[in-house]
Amino acid sequence: MLVVSIKNRRHNYFENESHEVIGAVDSESGAVSDAYISPEGMPFPSEENYRIARQEYEDYLANGGTLSFQDWMTEGRPEAGQWRVVEATRRETLGDDTYHVTYDEYPRIHIFGRLQNNYQNGDMELTFDVRSYDDVAGVRVEGFYASTEVRNMFDYFGNRVDAVNNTYIADSLDDFNALIRSGRTLEEAAAQVRVGQWTEQAGFRIESVVPEGAPGNYTSVRVRFRRE
Repeated sequence: MLVVSIKNRRHNYFENESHEVIGAVDSESGAVSDAYISPEGMPFPSEENYRIARQEYEDYLANGGTLSFQDWMTEGRPEAGQWRVVEATRRETLGDDTYHVTYDEYPRIHIFGRLQNNYQNGDMELTFDVRSYDDVAGVRVEGFYASTEVRNMFDYFGNRVDAVNNTYIADSLDDFNALIRSGRTLEEAAAQVRVGQWTEQAGFRIESVVPEGAPGNYTSVRVRFRRE
């Protein structure tokens, strides 16, 4: 099953083989429930959860928020004052083996990808890190969305990438542990967090998953993907 994640730090959603959303996993309790599909085509744990989200979104707009409902959900249902939306100077450093985008005023917001040759097996291996908000300054930059930036990075490197090596930390690690607690295997959980979804959408599949720590409370997870 493939998880369709809405970045609200609480629920992940999964599909059947026909790509129909059929369930939700509570990231805190690990409980699994049927999913409700909103009029916007977005999955929620229940219709009541959707109504609450819409009420929160109306409050967000009333307090000066500017995101669309879909973008507001994707960005984690922020309060209007939680992430100030700002303009900033975008700086791109693009080389043969590097893809680096950041902002002069907010360097914590970035995507960094590095392509390296593994001389043991000859693979060109990509590692990357992406962050779409600055939690210290309390801002996000207008137009910078993690999923779009990751897709642009994969397009930039193209078919040169044989494999992707990632270490799940922070939000990805929290989501991974919640999926393990709900009964997913290591491979299923690794594919179902947002970074895993983006990597698979780029044409890669999981080759290995190496966790550290206790199941459901892992402290780090190293995941390797290989091009299909």
